[in-house]
Amino acid sequence: MHNCPTGYRGNVTRYCSKTGIYQDPVYNCTKASIENIYNKLIEAKKTGQVNIVDVLDELSNETSDTDENSTLLIGDINVAVNTLAQIVDVVTVNTTDIKNVTDSYIQTINNILDESTTQTWKVNINQTGSGADVVLKTTDRFVEKILTKSYNFTAEISKSNLYLKMAPVQSCNGALNFPEHGKEGISEWARSRKDRLVIDCDSTVESFSGIMYRNVSLMISSSTNNTKSEDLQLNAPVISFTFYPNITRQLVSPVEIQFQLYNNTLDNARCSFWKESKSETSLGYWSDEGCRLKKYDKDEEVVVCVCDHLTNFAVLMSPSTHQIKGEHKEALSIISMIGCIVSMICLVLNVAIHVFFWRFIESVRYIIHVNLSCWLIVAYILFLAGINRTENKDICTAMAVLLHLVFLIVFFGMLAEGCYLSYTVLKPLSTIKPGMPLMISSYVLAVIIVVISVGASQLQGYGTEQACWLSTETGLIWAFIAPVVVVIVVNFIIVVFVIRTMCGTTAMSKKSNKGRAKAALRCILVLMPVMGLTWGFGVLSFNSDTIAFQYIFAILNSFQGLLIFIFHCVLDKKIKDAFTKQRHKWLQSTQSFGISGGKRSKTQDTSVF
Repeated sequence: MHNCPTGYRGNVTRYCSKTGIYQDPVYNCTKASIENIYNKLIEAKKTGQVNIVDVLDELSNETSDTDENSTLLIGDINVAVNTLAQIVDVVTVNTTDIKNVTDSYIQTINNILDESTTQTWKVNINQTGSGADVVLKTTDRFVEKILTKSYNFTAEISKSNLYLKMAPVQSCNGALNFPEHGKEGISEWARSRKDRLVIDCDSTVESFSGIMYRNVSLMISSSTNNTKSEDLQLNAPVISFTFYPNITRQLVSPVEIQFQLYNNTLDNARCSFWKESKSETSLGYWSDEGCRLKKYDKDEEVVVCVCDHLTNFAVLMSPSTHQIKGEHKEALSIISMIGCIVSMICLVLNVAIHVFFWRFIESVRYIIHVNLSCWLIVAYILFLAGINRTENKDICTAMAVLLHLVFLIVFFGMLAEGCYLSYTVLKPLSTIKPGMPLMISSYVLAVIIVVISVGASQLQGYGTEQACWLSTETGLIWAFIAPVVVVIVVNFIIVVFVIRTMCGTTAMSKKSNKGRAKAALRCILVLMPVMGLTWGFGVLSFNSDTIAFQYIFAILNSFQGLLIFIFHCVLDKKIKDAFTKQRHKWLQSTQSFGISGGKRSKTQDTSVF
């Protein structure tokens, strides 16, 4: 246990997992200024002299994430939420400047739900089982407090992390839509999404409130019916909608909620609402009671739910049942592990042999080839050593950035091989050799992409709970997939061009169709491992219906080093010629040693006699 940083109160604890590995530290720390605001509010409530505007302005300022390197800690969030709960107790519709109070209140909620606080909320969920559901509850209480006192109150507040609308139900033409995408005043992030709620008008109600929470999917527990599931995830914004006076009965016409999905690789959509616990000793959870799935369009990336009551709605999803599981997952893991080790050994031999015979084979092409082999060795080592280092967030993030950089260098190195090959085919007699500029470009392009990705994401998405790699949820994975696809497509075109050019030569024209086909196949086998074409099988290896392609993909890519060693070392003509020359030298040296040794023996014999 350690003390909190300067300016904070509380302590920092760190626990060991069952396997003996340190988990992330838990900062049970509260900024002194935030705690002072809460204490002053409690004292002011005793005297009945609460200046709500001042309290909220102070709290809003203190919870603003002004420093990009800092974030709100567990104590900050808990005290801030408790402060907001205390404010709900004293606020009334007659409160002076209620519109500013509402805006400051929602701004504080926005700060607490900022994306930068995600990790803090996750730690809180792991520690207490409770997450941002306390914020949803506090916000609902605040809105209810205002609208039950004044049905005519109107407010539309757009923030970076949530969008709120409160308004009277006056001229309703058939149905209410939330949010109304065509109107101004809506946050750009909300306007650009397909999320919406549609409900028929009800003559018995006076007003409504609608809230769309942008970032809470990772800040709130995914527990269902008091059972925590590691697989279930909130896969869209949480949408809250309520009529006032509250409708306690079942809706005559169900409410329809459309969610635009965050992660389209998940499956098994479950329409749910947050059910508050009736006991202080138990926690709330997601329930599907009274809700059902109406539509799931994977192409459009939307889920449509219908429910017979109003509350906080969400869609929970889990990994596809087609994902690799059981014996296949274990078998593929073993193949990858063995393949990586074999490949590293083969690549080290490949580099060593090229270096040993360098005086016989020296050329720009072999410089590019050895460079690629060296980076593949680094990539394999980092992959085996770091891909599963998820127990430490900082190490995992650093490893993800490093793996991103190294694998991009590998792929751009493959592109350099392809471009140099096409150049030598197009201009075989040219004295200009673009190999070194191409190789340098592979480093530059990789560094540029990683620097832009790190800057744009602020490291959010580098490293997940499952692996130290790029996140699919944040879309950061495209910073790797997009360049890889470009490399594969360009190199595929180059291979087709080389085969076509080769088949058009005089020597090939004299061969039979069978001979030309064998030559083309040999060309493909030789070029495939150094040009990244084996990754094409990855496109066909997404679910268990194509399990054969998953094995092909695992074998070809994990054994890439072995294939390079065979086709570009053992079977390479220049390497074989160099070995033959060296072998002749060894034989001549041995023979010379034998002859000179024989002469020395004869001399010695003569001297003896």
